[in-house]
Parts: sequence; C-alpha cells; structure tokens
Amino acid sequence: MLPYEALSPDPAVVWERLAALSTLLDDPPDVVVVSASMLARRVLPPEVLAALVFTVRPGQTLDRDAFARRLVEAGYRRAPVVEDPGTFAVRGGIVDVYSPRHESPIRIELFGDEVESLRHFDPETQRSQGPAERLSIVPAVERPHTRVALRNAQMAVRELAAEVGRPTRSLQALLEDIEAGESLFALDPLLPGYVDGGLVPLTAYLSQVALAFVDDDAGVNATLRDLWSRLHDEFEMARAAGRLVFPPAAHFLTRPEVRAALAGWPAVYRHDLHVDSPDARPIDFGWTAIRGFSARPIEGRRDGGLSDFVARLGDWRQVGRRVVVACASPGRRDRLERLLEARGLEAARLEAMPDPRTPAALPQADVDLHLALGRIGAGFDAEGEGLVVVSDVELFGADTPRRRSRGRPVEGAVIERFSELEEGDYVVHVEHGIARYRGLTRLDIRGAEGDFLLLEFAGGDKLY
Repeated sequence: MLPYEALSPDPAVVWERLAALSTLLDDPPDVVVVSASMLARRVLPPEVLAALVFTVRPGQTLDRDAFARRLVEAGYRRAPVVEDPGTFAVRGGIVDVYSPRHESPIRIELFGDEVESLRHFDPETQRSQGPAERLSIVPAVERPHTRVALRNAQMAVRELAAEVGRPTRSLQALLEDIEAGESLFALDPLLPGYVDGGLVPLTAYLSQVALAFVDDDAGVNATLRDLWSRLHDEFEMARAAGRLVFPPAAHFLTRPEVRAALAGWPAVYRHDLHVDSPDARPIDFGWTAIRGFSARPIEGRRDGGLSDFVARLGDWRQVGRRVVVACASPGRRDRLERLLEARGLEAARLEAMPDPRTPAALPQADVDLHLALGRIGAGFDAEGEGLVVVSDVELFGADTPRRRSRGRPVEGAVIERFSELEEGDYVVHVEHGIARYRGLTRLDIRGAEGDFLLLEFAGGDKLY
C-alpha cells in the first residue's frame, strides 16, 4: 500500500516488516530476499529501531512500570486482556505481552523486580502452553512513540501545513492525536516526520551482504517505473485535496538511487532472453538435440516413452555418458524413480540441474542415472562434457489438468490495491463473509479526514 491512499496499512504486514528488520539487526541471515518495491522503500534508521528493540530473559531484573513505558514508546497498546499482537496487560506481578516477533503472546511472572519465568500462552483461552527462553520486543507500529519522535512529528505537521496554506488552528486535533500516540490512519503518511533526518534505505540494514543477485533485471526496472508513476499521481491528488503528505522521495528511493545501492555490491543479474523475431535463430551451444521418444501420457501406453528411454540409456552408458532426467516436480520424480527401480535401474537424486559447462559439478557416474528437480524445453546430448539431459515430459507427456469439482470453494484473488475494486463488486471479508463493495466514503474521525471502504451485507448491514 502506498502512503497516499488514506487507508491504514494491514497491521500484519507492518508487523512482519518490523520483525524482519529487527532480525537483520541482531541475527543477520545468510540470504535476504526482497522485492524491487521493498528495496526501494525507505525504513526506520537502524539506530532508531535498535533503541526500541530489547530482550527479556528469566532471572533478569525488570522494573515493571519502566517496562510498560518502554512498550508504549514502541507502539504497544495497553489492554485488559492480551489477544492481538501489539498489545500488553499488567496485573500485579504478571505482565502479558504479544510481540510481533513471536507466534504467540508471552506471560512474564515477576517476583519483586526479578523475572521468575516466561511462558507462552494461548490468546483465546489464556492458558499457558509452555516455557519461553526469551521475550523479544520489537515495535508494534512503524511510528516511534518516544517524546523526541512525537515532537518531531508535530513540527513536521506544522511545516507541511504551512506549505499548503492550511491554518494552524485546523491542526489542533491532529497535533493532540500525535501527542497521545493515537493509531489513526491519517498519521501513517507522516512517518518520515517522526525521525530526525527522515527514513533511510533498506541497505542500511544490509552491511553484511557480500553479493547481490538481481532476478529479471528488466522486470525490476518495470516495477520501479510503475511504482514511481503511481507515487507521483497519488501524491499530486493528495496535495490537491489539501492533505498533509510528504513527497514520494521521503518514502521511496528513486530508480537511480536503487541502482546506486545495488552498485555498492558485486552483483549477478539474471535476464530473460526473448527470441521472437521472424528471422531469429536459436542460440547454438554445440549440443545435440535428442529426439525419438514416444512422449505419450502414461495412460496411453503402459510406460509412456520409458521403454525407448531405457534402451537408449544403455547405449549412452556404454559410451561413458552420465544421464540426468529433469523432473518438473518431486511427485513426478518419485513416480519415475519407482518405475526405474522396477526395471532394476539405480537412480540418484539431485536437488538442482547440473551445469554442463562446469565439469567438476557434473554428477558422478557410479549409478545408472540421476533424477534432478528442474525444467527444460527439450533433451540434449552434451557430448564434449559427457552428459545427456532428458525431460520427464519427453518420457510421459505433460500432466493433464484436472477438472475442478463443482461446488468446491476456492480462495479468490487477493486485492493488492483498492483501486482494483469497482462499485457493486462482490468481495469476501475474512471475518464477516460475502458483501458488495459500495465505494469509498469520506468520513471525519476526530478532525482527520480519510476514505473508508463501505461494504454492504445481506439485510442492508454496513461495515466501514
């Protein structure tokens, strides 16, 4: 979701992002996978997040009231009973906390100022489920609730209002909400204003990266172009409506900035090569195409093209070839392995296709053949490398799509942008079921205006 849509982002997405950032801080993984849009998104500076992240362990000293204040500064909401992530409850010497870093809430039992025990518990039944080694606290919202951050946000609001000519008296309710740490949709676009110096690139968390792999470089460029086109259009509409918003560059890196960030690491780029012109010629690797299998479905012939393949396998083995069958799925590999074993052939498994250009990586010749997970368009004989690769589709044909049974519910497409909806469309609410989308309705909540989706259910019940 872009910062100009006047809708609150999905809390679960925010929690996952904050948990991932905290993991990059204290326990960096060997591999980090991000989308192009996430690489472009600016995030909280590491030093700001680090000040809001801390750990509680059994046996340590913990001031209950100071701990509660730190939770509030990290965006946690105090509640009578802890049922949702981002909430906490205090009852005497017991403190319940639901950190987004954990799959279930954790109960802290205090003996004076000492943490006597930590236990997971079920948020529905409130019953303990077993001991916990530690409680990792990460922010529950992206907007810091420290005194410095709230003061920065109030100052930023005044500056943005001055830019659009909005009178100061109209800001009173918004400034009070910021002071109170309210979680209103109108505050989410103001995130850059909460931080001295603004948000930073994700690369600030990736100092341990030694190599970048860019999958489909042209697709990355297209995604960034589309992102910035949408950012520009929605920013202009928000400004025209008199809303207080930061420019796109405060929230996202530009395409040249993303490129500059990638240039900071050794990089490998994967490109899609499309050969579709009328006079195009296929690329010749010097390998011979394999033809002649009876590639019929297994139902049409008891063993499809397996008999042809086994006969050829013996010929290849006699001249020292190592043979690999590319299997499109684990299930197809298992089926082929059973059929080969029934014929007295020994097959070894490979988790990835070998590279014929790297002899050292080729499979050993101590078995009859190898079964690898992967897809190829057609089989080939790399004579110079002593390798033959065949597709399982050439042996048995492609899988026949199964007809979907009537009346069986299937999960619909997830709505990524609310602009995809048209008034009158049927939608399924995750809790309340089927409804009709009745458009966006403008409402004023405590002085902050925003667009709300209106859903109408059977009987005329409405949900904003």
